[in-house]
Amino acid sequence: MARKAWIAIALVVWLSVLAFHGVSVSALPNHVVAGGVLGPGGDVSSGPGNAANAAGMVFYSTSQPSYTVLVGADSYTPATGTVPALFGKDVGATWNWADGDVMVAVIETVRGVNGWNAVNSTSSIDAILRVGATVQDVGNGTLETFPTITASGSTNYVFTQWPRLADANGNIVSYSLYRTPGPASPIATVPTAASMNYNDTGLAGGSYCYTVQVNYRRDLTGGVYGTTGRSERACRTISGGAGNTPPTAAITAPVTGACGTGGQGLTIRWTMSDAETAVGSLRVWLNYTMGTTPNPIAGVQDRTGFSSPASYSWTTPMLDSNVGIVLTVMDTLGLKATSTVAAVKIDSTAPTIVSTQPAGSATGVATNAAVVITFREAMNTTATEAAISFSPTVTGLTFAWSSGDTVVTVGHAAFAANTPYTLTVATGAKDACSPGLGLATAYTATFTTGASSTGGTGPGGIDPLWIIIAIIIVVVVIVALLVMRRRKPSAAPPAQARSEPDAPMEESSPPEESLAPSAGR
Repeated sequence: MARKAWIAIALVVWLSVLAFHGVSVSALPNHVVAGGVLGPGGDVSSGPGNAANAAGMVFYSTSQPSYTVLVGADSYTPATGTVPALFGKDVGATWNWADGDVMVAVIETVRGVNGWNAVNSTSSIDAILRVGATVQDVGNGTLETFPTITASGSTNYVFTQWPRLADANGNIVSYSLYRTPGPASPIATVPTAASMNYNDTGLAGGSYCYTVQVNYRRDLTGGVYGTTGRSERACRTISGGAGNTPPTAAITAPVTGACGTGGQGLTIRWTMSDAETAVGSLRVWLNYTMGTTPNPIAGVQDRTGFSSPASYSWTTPMLDSNVGIVLTVMDTLGLKATSTVAAVKIDSTAPTIVSTQPAGSATGVATNAAVVITFREAMNTTATEAAISFSPTVTGLTFAWSSGDTVVTVGHAAFAANTPYTLTVATGAKDACSPGLGLATAYTATFTTGASSTGGTGPGGIDPLWIIIAIIIVVVVIVALLVMRRRKPSAAPPAQARSEPDAPMEESSPPEESLAPSAGR
């Protein structure tokens, strides 16, 4: 049945109540709020098993906290099996209300009240009061059972935690924790958060029990309205004695220098332990950092239930940057351990080829020339080797990697002479990240071999070897001419009279006949 039909029923009930009390229809109160109450899970069943049929209500204004708190509905009709419990309350009979005032109704089913003997439950409804119709539909509230507390700990502390209520109308602001034995007042008030917990420390040995009360917003300055009912008790016995020791934690993968592909899964692995807290109860956070800025890894934020060793597949962001990975582990007493991997590369850009030797369109390539391919980044050697091929087919391929796996030298059986070849690097060639990005498109380079293993023809169709030999011959001839020129004798200068000989001259021997004695002497 639609909500307006329910409100119509509520109005009929309200009129019946007034008639029973002898109130004239013309004397209707100046503002009635009416709505429905459903049991946990949307229960509209009739009978005592539905918490909505035993609920009590309190009405107040958060915008006008001086208005009197009104306890109980003026009319309350249990659920029928098809229609939820319906209520009506004349707030205008007491409040000097104005258009725009905010009304809140807190609903509770409390053990021992209205014949209810099961778990306590609560909900709330809020509405902005408007002038106009005498009866204002303020909607429905669905009861939720009070949160279930878990208690753990040993020695001198008890760690309590509980789930927050769904609180569809957003009126719950905090939870108050009570301890038995303990003071009559709460030992802690914990604001509503994704994870609700409190660590009760400094305790002597013994048994301690805990309950929580739900606190609704009472005004706009931080005041609260606490429920009458509380959660079921959670108890823990501790021994007393030595204090808590911090946990240990260590990331085992990835390691510094590892590379992950942007937008893909990168597995983070770690170990952790604690002397007092079970591994499954350790609270775990994973974050990544760029510079000094931490960023949450969404799947592991204050999460429990891991084993050790543990792992998590992180879908990395689309970055081209180094990031740090930070693991934080907290025990039930609040002591922490952290582990950091300083630099993990996130790569979101496909690899490219910088150059090849021989270059595309090269001619006269030696038939035994090695082929050298240079990539922009480190490559997965196995995948890349499988992606390299020649057309026509070349046998005997060998691969030698260098420069951090960015350069591969491809050896091969001799190319055929004077033949065009096409080198292809297919898209299966991928970078060294995990799982790695392949070339965006296949790379090709075509070159033509020369006549021999020493290369092809030079300018004008002359074999480069003959050019080299000719140069050597020319150089030898030039050198020989220079040497011969130095050794050639110079022409003698014309004879000149000298006043004095450069060296003494030998005396001439007289003719033999002049030496013979003259006859007759």
